[in-house]
Amino acid sequence: LVFTYTIQAGQTDANGISLDANALSLNGGTITDAAGNAAALTAAAVADNASYKVDTAAPTVSSEAITSATGAQNNTLNAGDVVSVTVSFSESVTVTGTPQLALNIGGTPVQASYASGSGSSQLVFTYTIQAGQTDANGISINANALSLNGGTITDAAGNAAALTATAVADNASYKVDTAAPTVSSEAITSATGAQNNTLNAGDVVSVTVTFSESVTVTGTPQLALNVGGTPVQASYASGSGSSQLVFTYTIQAGQTDANGISINANALSLNGGTITDAAGNAAVLTAAAVADDASYKVDTAAPTVSNEAITSATGAQNGTLNAGDVVSVTVTFGESVTVTGTPQLALNIGGTPVQASYASGSGSTQLVFTYTIQAGQTDANGISIDANALSLNGGTITDAAGNAAVLTAAAVADNASYKVDTAAPTVSSEAITSATGAQNGTLNAGDVVSITVSFSESVTVTGTPQLVLNIGGTPVQASYASGSGGTQLVFTYTIQ
Repeated sequence: LVFTYTIQAGQTDANGISLDANALSLNGGTITDAAGNAAALTAAAVADNASYKVDTAAPTVSSEAITSATGAQNNTLNAGDVVSVTVSFSESVTVTGTPQLALNIGGTPVQASYASGSGSSQLVFTYTIQAGQTDANGISINANALSLNGGTITDAAGNAAALTATAVADNASYKVDTAAPTVSSEAITSATGAQNNTLNAGDVVSVTVTFSESVTVTGTPQLALNVGGTPVQASYASGSGSSQLVFTYTIQAGQTDANGISINANALSLNGGTITDAAGNAAVLTAAAVADDASYKVDTAAPTVSNEAITSATGAQNGTLNAGDVVSVTVTFGESVTVTGTPQLALNIGGTPVQASYASGSGSTQLVFTYTIQAGQTDANGISIDANALSLNGGTITDAAGNAAVLTAAAVADNASYKVDTAAPTVSSEAITSATGAQNGTLNAGDVVSITVSFSESVTVTGTPQLVLNIGGTPVQASYASGSGGTQLVFTYTIQ
């Protein structure tokens, strides 16, 4: 006898249908043999038949999760990287066709396609990241993102899977960045050893290159600086992992830039290294030129002496100096210099060196040295300056960059406009030298007698000095008449 039963929704038997003992009942009918004997309905139980299990429940989604990605760097995906998403079901399922799973990348839905897992409880969907996509927070999955796309997802009993599922939040381990980092700015930001906005040999200048996002550096990229029209390479020093990279360059002897260091357009180069963002995007190195920066001028040339000259003196008379007169000497340099302490300049007065001391001029190209003429000094030819007369005397003479001045200079010949005479002229002799109207060696009233006073050197007369004559025991005054500017003065007296 064949009995039939239609399986009902909600029924389940994971082990298979079984028959209990004495399961047969007449249900108001009869079961007899040909003689009319009623059948005995007792029978042993029949165990679970695993060939006839019962499953009327649709498989459901247990979870959806991004589980891996090819090419990921620092938890970030780039164009061409492949992200894999695993959808776990409540039971094993079989897939036909190519179901899809909608991912959310930066607010835009994209379709990951079924890749593997049929016959198991975990299906894998994959998606290849496209150029231009960005998700700074990480890929997410919207609610009910799974769709059949014309395919099927069923369990072993043929129950179609229920595709509903809750949303999956942003996964920060799978951010998306397909945009290359770009240079935002380049600027000289500091320098060691700078003085008065000027750099010298050995000073180190630092340049900061700012990018649109954090970048990672390998190797030693370079940045071309323009120092006085000549390109030089600053080398990468620090900043990897941030948005600001620092490049450094050491100023070399002989370099000069009076306007300040500049940076040419597109000065950044990899030099065999790399500059990339977290996703591995290579940085775009193009950048605008940076104009001369007057805060970072370059001067490695030492200032030199252009000339030395006596330029003035207080108290000078007739081109001659006396004790107490102050002579000023100007030393001119090829560029402005700064003075500390009291440098000295050796003057030659009558063959003897004396030291003029620094007085003024720091911050300019002309330094003034002064010397006070001392009693007993004499120079009939004029003061001169020996070669290499300038000395620091414990002080310094430097330019704005700190370059020490070269003190060598040629000798300066005797300057006849600045003779020295501190010795008082003395009377060598006094003598009556002539007389008008004299007769027979005798003078009469109205005759004029002349007396010559000779000095040890030329003298100049002002006013009317007098010379006392003795006439017959009586002193009388002869008055100065002539001779100023010579060594002999003439005095006259008219006989009374």
